[in-house]
Amino acid sequence: MKTKRTNSNTDTTITLSSLPCVSIHAPSSEIANCLQSCDDGVLLIQDLPKAPFAAILNLLQNSSTVTHRLNQACPNNVVIYKDSSYGEKKSNSNHVDRKCTLDISPERLESIAKVDPEVIQAEALQEPLSFFQGYKDLVNEKLIPALAEVIGGSSEKDDLADDVAFSYRMIDYYPSE
Repeated sequence: MKTKRTNSNTDTTITLSSLPCVSIHAPSSEIANCLQSCDDGVLLIQDLPKAPFAAILNLLQNSSTVTHRLNQACPNNVVIYKDSSYGEKKSNSNHVDRKCTLDISPERLESIAKVDPEVIQAEALQEPLSFFQGYKDLVNEKLIPALAEVIGGSSEKDDLADDVAFSYRMIDYYPSE
């Protein structure tokens, strides 16, 4: 992949191989050093867990009972699962994205568990939730301390961690009919 960046002084082509990269398993201090050296504003993070695409697709396409129960249990009429034909804004336009979306967060899961604890244990949810929880743990363990070091030292870590919000968003785009 090549990106061409133009400014008033130079034309520069950036390739993936020219960007700094670091393993997610590196110490946070090494990740912080790499962040500080990012002249182009991009750091490639390697060795990230692979997404369980088959399990996510199964959840989105074949688990209507689970997704319906998630919506029913979510407080304040928040709709966390919807597709492009959801509700009254159904569109027959070919210009509208055809997709289904599941947008949950740790806070929403906690609220849902109070209303319908069994739905959180549904088999279709387990692998996708485990994947996202693993990413959340990696961010908290590796990236938050590295960012805190870059912006002001370890005393910033707790403040930064308090400001981080997580959303586990899964989207399946499908062709227009």
